[in-house]
Amino acid sequence: DAEYAASEKYKDFWLALKRGEFKSGEYKRVGKNGKEVWIQATYNPIFDTNDQPFKVVKYASDITQSKIQAADYEGQLDAIS
Repeated sequence: DAEYAASEKYKDFWLALKRGEFKSGEYKRVGKNGKEVWIQATYNPIFDTNDQPFKVVKYASDITQSKIQAADYEGQLDAIS
């Protein structure tokens, strides 16, 4: 999503990683086919011998299907409330 990539929130996210801060959470992304994809991910800064972050390793799992199911469930609850 080009709009999100240009946002302050996205810039702050990467600045925190550059400072060596660990990030974890659920993130919405756009797949190569243009469809929305949700991931559960951790972003881990890797430090050099001077304790400076020099790269970030991401571990992620696709949680799109569970997000869809949760939204469907919430919609059903709203419909009967």
